[in-house]
Amino acid sequence: PMWPLLPLLAAQACLVPSPTAALGSADARFDLLTGPRGAFAGAVDRSGPPVEVVISGRAVFSVRTVGARSEIVDSGVSLLRRLVETRTGARLREARPTDGLAHTIVVLAGTDPAWTPRLGAAGFAAVPEVGSQGFVVQRLSVGGEPCLVIWGSHPIGCRYGVLELARSLRFSGGGCTTAIEQVVQRPHFPYRAYYLNPGEHLLNRYNVNVVFDTPQCQWSMAEWRRLVDMIAAMRYSVFQFWLVPSLFSPEALSGGAVQARFASTMRQVSDQPPVWWEMLSALL
Repeated sequence: PMWPLLPLLAAQACLVPSPTAALGSADARFDLLTGPRGAFAGAVDRSGPPVEVVISGRAVFSVRTVGARSEIVDSGVSLLRRLVETRTGARLREARPTDGLAHTIVVLAGTDPAWTPRLGAAGFAAVPEVGSQGFVVQRLSVGGEPCLVIWGSHPIGCRYGVLELARSLRFSGGGCTTAIEQVVQRPHFPYRAYYLNPGEHLLNRYNVNVVFDTPQCQWSMAEWRRLVDMIAAMRYSVFQFWLVPSLFSPEALSGGAVQARFASTMRQVSDQPPVWWEMLSALL
């Protein structure tokens, strides 16, 4: 029987190429594993008096994304805006060039020749030891008024910081507040995989159909994107997708509606930041 040999089979991991791949090169995904144990920064989580972000459906804060723009960061800011607008009816507008730091959420990935020293002068302290997937969220006082800074050395860490701010929001009566004073986080396990097996024997109302030419249990592209958004929001860094053996049958390899739909879906969904995709298979 072949079953005892299955653990010995090498899983063929094919990284889906994407211009917006969240973690850059494959080596970047494992950079936190190679450093000394003392390099890991402990988590810091300080709260203060709540700051009003929205009051009675009116946004008090605006958002300013500075430095090199990244689709990974922009998608996180978009999720933050959608959350606030859905729960309060208010939209966090983009800060105007003439706006100061007060009542602004400043989002920065990496360094910027203009903004890094400006934020430092206002009291912000970056923590380089957080690595590529870590982040800092810090509340500043600018002329007695609050400013929220979200920083990560890499766009993926910066995005996690934006989502951390989103999680901190408390909604009530058309308004929302955050009590964040400072949060510093660095993951101890940079490889965090979400695994999906759409095999025929596992097909049910809650699993996706990618192998049968029938509309039952198929997901729309919007549903796929919601899944990727959920995975990213939960801070999984890798989406592992099992390529069922039937996709390699002679019938499948000769082409057909099921295989064409699967290939098209994977191309579209795997272009979404900020999750790194791995297609897994075990071929005899």
